[in-house]
Amino acid sequence: MDSIVNIDDFGAIGNGVHDDSEAINKAIQSLAKQKGGVLYIPAKTYAISKELYINVPGIYIRGASPYFSVLKILDDFSGRAAVVFEPDSFQLSKGVGVDAGLTIDCNNKMAHGLLGIRLYDQVSLRNVEIKNVHSEYSGFRFAQDKEGYNVIGQSLLLENCYAERATNIAVTPMYYFDRYQEVNLIGCKSFSSVPNSDTPQGDAFYLKDCKGISFTGCSAAFSQNAITLEAQTKNISGISIVGQTNEKIVNYALNTIAIANNTIENVTVLPLRNELSGGAFSLKSCTKATIYAMDMPVSIDSKSSQNIIFSIKSI
Repeated sequence: MDSIVNIDDFGAIGNGVHDDSEAINKAIQSLAKQKGGVLYIPAKTYAISKELYINVPGIYIRGASPYFSVLKILDDFSGRAAVVFEPDSFQLSKGVGVDAGLTIDCNNKMAHGLLGIRLYDQVSLRNVEIKNVHSEYSGFRFAQDKEGYNVIGQSLLLENCYAERATNIAVTPMYYFDRYQEVNLIGCKSFSSVPNSDTPQGDAFYLKDCKGISFTGCSAAFSQNAITLEAQTKNISGISIVGQTNEKIVNYALNTIAIANNTIENVTVLPLRNELSGGAFSLKSCTKATIYAMDMPVSIDSKSSQNIIFSIKSI
């Protein structure tokens, strides 16, 4: 049994034109049969027309280079995302991710870059770059496939990840989390619109019904909103934003949305580093927050209370 499987050994060509989907999925299936291991992607460009599907625990993708190990979506692509982690159950969701670097070129096609469904514990993504993302899709998307208050995912680490849009039009957030908790983003960068866009759109990071999320040294650029927090079906809490860099944010550095009587609690934002426009703060149904807004304006609705705001602008 070989714990490291090279996709070339299963017939992948890597010339950026030939469809390598079948060969790569065969390599993934071989790892599934042996109960896990490493899917090794050499420093070439592998074109795919179907999603690469991982539904068992213990499989990591490892690139030879963060920049030269590339998956490129073809024009006739059929699938939800270039890479899909979708365990069959919570018990089979541990120990998956991307190690040592990978680039995903979405080629402005209708697909997410990386999709994680029902992930739960020991999930790690390191040095993943996703580029040319379609306006209606996300670079990184983590969601559930079932409705319900108690359906959650947890324990994700995203380190030094990067995502950028193919155009200045954006309908879907670049990083999206739906009902996840215990997530750490370290040094992650999000361009919701194409870099240097004059009319940027979209959210860089969007958290829906999430708890216990930390941003450390991340950055958002060319976006309508840097970070949006939405409490749709339950109260959310424990969001920490430290060392954030914002560049050309049209609306908000932090935007909170609460549906019905739900609240957003215990949000901490330490001073941000702004280049050009860094955005304002909009707090709705927000309690027990500590916000260092400094020279950025803050708006607070009547449902917000017990917040500590540091700002030289009027509130």
